[in-house]
Amino acid sequence: MYQALVVACQIASMEICITFEDQNWFQTEKQCIARALEMGKDVHKHMKIYKAVSYRCRPLPKGELSR
Repeated sequence: MYQALVVACQIASMEICITFEDQNWFQTEKQCIARALEMGKDVHKHMKIYKAVSYRCRPLPKGELSR
């Protein structure tokens, strides 16, 4: 399983960043990437001074829900 992560940084100060962890888990990396890209598009809608700068699909070992 995979968990989508998106890093977003302040537009005026790219050193101030936050990481969003999706609360859904995906069977395939392809599904996870699609969700991460969707999350990245939505960051600016909800947090006007932030923009998405990167994403990652974190593999979760069997039995784990987060890392």
